[in-house]
Parts: sequence; structure tokens; C-alpha cells
Amino acid sequence: MNHESIKTLLMVWAVLMMAGFASAQTWMQTSAPTNIYVSIASSADGSNLIAGANSVFLSTNSGATWISNNLPTQPLVSISADGTKMTAVGSPTVVSTNSGATWITNISFISPFSLAASADGSKLIALNNSSAGIISTNYGITWKNFSAPGNKVTMSADGTKSYFAVYHTTNLFVSTNLGTTASRIASPSVTVISLAVSADGRKLIAGTITGPLYISTNSGTSWTATSSPVTNWFFVGSSADGSHLIGASRGSPANGSIYTSSDSGLTWISNNIASLLWSGVASSADGGELLAIYPNNVFISKTMVLPNLNLTSSSNNLTLGWIIPSTNFVLQQSSDLFSWADVTNPPVLNFTNLQNQVTLTQSGKSGFYRLKTP
Repeated sequence: MNHESIKTLLMVWAVLMMAGFASAQTWMQTSAPTNIYVSIASSADGSNLIAGANSVFLSTNSGATWISNNLPTQPLVSISADGTKMTAVGSPTVVSTNSGATWITNISFISPFSLAASADGSKLIALNNSSAGIISTNYGITWKNFSAPGNKVTMSADGTKSYFAVYHTTNLFVSTNLGTTASRIASPSVTVISLAVSADGRKLIAGTITGPLYISTNSGTSWTATSSPVTNWFFVGSSADGSHLIGASRGSPANGSIYTSSDSGLTWISNNIASLLWSGVASSADGGELLAIYPNNVFISKTMVLPNLNLTSSSNNLTLGWIIPSTNFVLQQSSDLFSWADVTNPPVLNFTNLQNQVTLTQSGKSGFYRLKTP
């Protein structure tokens, strides 16, 4: 069967269960112990969390319970998409390659200000407020110093694109070699203070001072002001495909609000959460699990996001893929749309696009596939 026949005969669909971000999210305070939280990061499915404070705090169940690694203050944290690689940058910097079971202590980095990591956790960039930086290409085991083009950084899933902002200016840069060299790109017309990027490195969201949130869909070639309120957007986050976005605002030192978008920034919703002195946000790959921290605790919001099932085909195989969900979905197949059976091939995490992927041998006949909650 040729490629066009496969495209014609293969029906790909997801079971509709509920709307995604149709209304404001409901937020709950987690059981994280009271501490001075500075940053937070999430695995792709939202189950494994890491928060930087006076110690590193870890959760393996979406914030239901937390443990501390009992190491000195590590303010900035990152975690790989599969939750196995963790980095906490501070004095000293600590690294785990086994989901936090053990930690390696290495370089000290004074006054860390921004941290970005590739989805597999192998590539890391840490910056301080003076644009001094350290880079690692081996999961944080070793680091080298470099002079960064900015002091805020975000990175594509594969680590090939790094975006830098010069804090409290309109200067933005892109680098394809972890900041060793960088090129100036366009920027919003107001001061940028936060950045986040989609997995492919093309869709950007920028938080501004006394301005709205801005988005770019072409790697920073041009920017569009969104309909979000004019305020100080200190923290932003993005789903893997750039469709689900979050922005947290605050004054200096006043409290602020949280806004979210489920349509790539076209419309924004104010969330049902008290105004607090936010100090960071994070998102699962699908945007269904959102996290926000303030100096005393960690808040979480969970909403089902309907996955889009997509197909690529080669001469011998079909590959079905969907962004790693924060709600469990099972891939099923049918030959007649009446009888369905689970696909037994386990999905494989693709670190370049944060998708679960299942590869099947083409059978020469039509088939139907769907994603369904268990």
C-alpha cells in the first residue's frame, strides 16, 4: 500500500473527554513544606517535580508528597523530560542522573539568575545577573565558563537553539551553540524580563515590564502583542507545542496574578488564585499541569488537555505520536470502529519534540487508531 493510500485509509482520532482550558484553572496548594522557593521545574508528564529553595525538594506524584535532598541552598533547578536527570545550580551545584537517588557535587556558581536545559538534560546553561555563565554538555557532570549574550535564557527541547534576553532591556539573541556565539533577533518594543519557548524552538513567549505578554511564531523574527493585561510579567511558561501558555505577574515587591491561554496566546483567562508574590512557574509538556511558586509554597493546577494524534509513514512503518500527556491515555486500534484493543507496543519518548511515539509495521490494510483514558 502506497503512502497516499495509508494517509487516506488511516483514521487518527482522540476521544473527547472534556474541554482543556475553556475556563480559568482551579489551583490548589501542595503539601510542599514552607520554605523560600525560588524556582520549579517539571518532567514532561508532570509527575516528577523539583523545586529549588533552602534545599532541593522533589516530588514523584505531581506534588502530592515531597522530600528534601538535604543539601545546601540550590536556588535554580532543572529536570529532564523523563524525570531522571536533575540539576540544581548554586554554591555548590549538584547533579543527579538517577531521579534524585544520589547527587554529585561540583562547581560553585555565585548568584545564579537563570537556568535552561535540553529535554534529555544533557545540555545546560546557567547565567548570573552579570551575564557570566556556565555550560555543560554532559548532564551537569562538568562545566565550562563563558560570557553570555544576556542574563535570561530558554532552550529548545533538543538544545540546538538557545534564546537570551538582556534583563530589563529590549535586547534578544539566539544561539545555535549554547551561547558561544549569538545573533541579535527582533524583540518586543518594551522591556523583556522573561522568556519561554516551544519544544521545536520556533514559538516564543516573552514577559515584559509594564506591557502585555508578547508571542513570536517564527523564532523571534517578529513579535505580536497579546490581549493579556499590561503589567509586569516576571515569569512565563509554555507547553511543548506552544499552544498552552502561562504568565505570572507581580510588582516590585507587590503581589500579582496568573493568566493562561489555550489558543497560543490569542485569548487569556485570569485564574482563580489569590494574588501572591510569585517567584516561578512551570508546565507539563501538554500544558495540562501547571505549577506556580511563591516564597512559602507550591501551587498546582491540573486540567485534562486533549492530545492530538498524528501520523508519519515510511515505506515499511507507521509512527503514531502525541505530546506526552499529563493525564494518562492509552493508544488503541480497530479494524472496524466497533471493537478496540490496546496497542501493546510501549510508547517511546522522543526528546526532540516531547512526544510519545509508537512505531508499527504497515500491514497493507486500513486501520483506525484512537487515544482513550483507561
